[in-house]
Amino acid sequence: MEKECALRIKSIVEGQENVFSLGGRIEKSEKDIKLFYQEEESKVQVTFQDGKAWVDREGDYSLKLPLIEGLITQGTLGINGNSGNLDIFTHWIEYSLLNGKLSARLRYDILLGENAQEMELLIQADVQV
Repeated sequence: MEKECALRIKSIVEGQENVFSLGGRIEKSEKDIKLFYQEEESKVQVTFQDGKAWVDREGDYSLKLPLIEGLITQGTLGINGNSGNLDIFTHWIEYSLLNGKLSARLRYDILLGENAQEMELLIQADVQV
């Protein structure tokens, strides 16, 4: 299945909320669910499979986040041709696709030395008929 969708995304970084709405696309196969959308100067793909999630962003900066609940994983951040690794601790991953509606909640920390940047991403996608 591949369908266009209307998205509402709320990102919470260190308690600061940013909410935006835009169009996107959902692809569902037997093994995974992929969500695609485009922000101003970037393309984002979020993949859900077997209780795990991957966030891939390309554009003004690149970001690759493998999210596995309860584990520290290594992601990458690229800015102006320079790339570096990021340690990510994932608190939880929740997602469901029912009756043409995708709901997802990702809560993770980007570990920066002794500090952690708290992140939460809430996604609502309604398949357009």
